[in-house]
Amino acid sequence: MAKAIKRAFVCNECGADYPRWQGQCIACHTWNTITEIRLAASSTSRAERLNGYAGSATGN
Repeated sequence: MAKAIKRAFVCNECGADYPRWQGQCIACHTWNTITEIRLAASSTSRAERLNGYAGSATGN
């Protein structure tokens, strides 16, 4: 199953981010400065994310 592309909407003037596009930035009150940015997918596999240090395997 293909994963959905993750997106963020960021104001070009102040850098505030929003979950969806809107006409006016609430933080700096400028109009039409919010642009869409597509976030890169993580290149790590599920096994790599879950592989962590859990102590010594020898039981010392």
